[in-house]
Amino acid sequence: MFFFIDSFTLFQRLSEIARCWTRDEASKELQEANISLQNFPNLQDCAKKAIEAASEDELDVFHLTGMTSFVLQGLFSTLNYFFSENGINPDQSAGPESSTSVHNFELVFQRVAKKDEGGSTNTFSLWCLIPAVVFKGIVESAQSVILTSGTLAPLNTFSSELGIDFGSRLEARHIIDIKSQVD
Repeated sequence: MFFFIDSFTLFQRLSEIARCWTRDEASKELQEANISLQNFPNLQDCAKKAIEAASEDELDVFHLTGMTSFVLQGLFSTLNYFFSENGINPDQSAGPESSTSVHNFELVFQRVAKKDEGGSTNTFSLWCLIPAVVFKGIVESAQSVILTSGTLAPLNTFSSELGIDFGSRLEARHIIDIKSQVD
């Protein structure tokens, strides 16, 4: 994981060091760690076998701890979203002029110093910046989606952010007079 730190100039702020990569930059960094679209299925199979072995009750065999299995499941769940649709961003179908075609994921490495203990904590994150990427899986596996909120107006904007057209809608008028609030 420290190859991320060595290959880039980092920005520093007090006791924190961080580096952010766009999706394309993240893809290159992951490839340097031998995590790519081509070998992801093999890595996923290995992780699945390791997690399954950890759940077995054999005492004489070395296996992952529960926490390590949990972290591995989370990592591969996130990487699965990253490599979904064969690694093509959903917004790239709109053409290269689409403003979100590259920015739907960010890879972040962060080191924060612990003032009390004198050590530091490393955090490796893969952020999905478009809710439609995750919501697509929910919609595909559900028969119905009922979305309720008092703050989702206008629903058209929220619908486009989630990447779904709600066939049936029930919307109340906005009870706050916007013109009186924005003077």
